[in-house]
Amino acid sequence: MTSARNGEQALEMVRRNVPDLVLLDMMMSYVLDGLDVRRAMTEDPLLKAVPVIMMTSATVAGGGTARLLRAKISPSRCGCPSLLSQTSSWSA
Repeated sequence: MTSARNGEQALEMVRRNVPDLVLLDMMMSYVLDGLDVRRAMTEDPLLKAVPVIMMTSATVAGGGTARLLRAKISPSRCGCPSLLSQTSSWSA
């Protein structure tokens, strides 16, 4: 397993050595976020068939941030057949 520090590095790495699976943080920092990386992968003939699991620590329930996330992560926008949402509750 290898990891990238940002979206640009991630694209370079998967283009150099096509993986069997990509775990992709939706909200990576720097120039390209996870959605941009996934979009670029779907446009690349060598990468569009690589399965991607998108992850995020952002909330997906309630509030303005959640509405923005739901709009931005629609399946058609990130090249995924469907999206899974997960919420977690932590108690002391």
